[in-house]
Parts: sequence; structure tokens; C-alpha cells
Amino acid sequence: MKLLISILLAFTTSFVAYATDVNAKTVFTDGHFVTDVDYYVETPFDSLSMVLDELYEGMQNRPTQDLKWAWKGLGRNKSVDGDLNLRENGVKFNPSTNEYILNLLVGMTSDENPSQFQVEGKLLDSKRPSMHLVQLAITKKIKILNDANFVVTATPYGRNRSKLHVKGSIKFGWFFNMFFTTSRYASILEWRIDGFTKNVKERAEEKMVSNQEK
Repeated sequence: MKLLISILLAFTTSFVAYATDVNAKTVFTDGHFVTDVDYYVETPFDSLSMVLDELYEGMQNRPTQDLKWAWKGLGRNKSVDGDLNLRENGVKFNPSTNEYILNLLVGMTSDENPSQFQVEGKLLDSKRPSMHLVQLAITKKIKILNDANFVVTATPYGRNRSKLHVKGSIKFGWFFNMFFTTSRYASILEWRIDGFTKNVKERAEEKMVSNQEK
């Protein structure tokens, strides 16, 4: 309980100012906060799809290390490292069943004994000529979450552009539900989903520029 209160306090300070400049829409339905974010990306579909490949592969190995570019600016003070210390302590993935287990160590930066959470779900990668989808569905209830589902989708948009869509659906556990209004969710998590989407967009565009300069 002490850890949950610490996480809540870390999340609920200094966030409101970050919630206004987002390109996200959130609704609350059936106990879930559902957020949709759309961005047009100045790269062809194939280039954006390669970044989704990078995202999918990084989630299988060391997501907090290999995908630092994806989490950039999402900490408490919009830095890579915030007051909340989050790192993986082992990842298991079975590509034949898509079963995914991520062990996370969670605590404050000053905490010498962080708590461990095990996230269990499905990690999916689906490709078609006109769509690429990466999905993480959390299927086992943990203290913080009852369930969650995140889908990142890339589609073509004209000859040299593409469209990036991220949908996040989150249902909190009973303790967090006592504190989460729609406005608080927006000031704590909505802007992070938007920021993650921007990071994927910028990663694709930066890679495109880098390849053109070679």
C-alpha cells in the first residue's frame, strides 16, 4: 500500500500544465479510460512500419533500455528519468502463442528496495500491405491495473506520408479508481500516450532524414 501511495503522489504532482498541449481524445466507458491519438507522419508507410518493427522487437528484450527513444519526455519532469524508478527485471515472450511476461521493478528513485510487478498479457504484431499493427494486451490483473490494451497502428496516407494511430484502454484497480477522474487521467496519462505517439512519429521522420543524408 505504501508503494501505491508513493506512485500516486509521484504521478499527481506537477502534471496539470502538461495536459493542455495534446492531440488526444479520451472517453470513459464501461470502467475504462479509452484514449485515441492520431498523427500524420512525413514518411512513406514502409518507413513507419520499420519503426513499429523496432518497437515490437524492443518490447521482447529490454523495453526500458532498448526503447528509450519511445519513453523520452514521459517522466515526471518530462525527462527520461523521473522521480519514479521503473525498469524491467526480465522479459519472457513466446512468439508461437504471443504470451508475454514482463517483470517490472517499481519504486521511487530513493527507494533501495523497489517492489516487483509482473505484467502478463499478449504481444502481437500484424502486418498487411496497407496496415501494420503492434498490440500489447494486459490480461492478468495486478494491483494497479485490472486490464489494459495498447494498439499502435500504421497505415499509408498518400505516396510519401503515413498515418499513425495509438489507442490505449485502461481500467484501474479499485485503489487507483478512487482517485482517477477524467481530468486527472488527462493530466497524468493522456499526455503520456500522446507523447509516446509523438516519439514514434519523430523516430520515423528522423530515420527518414538520416537515410536521405547517407
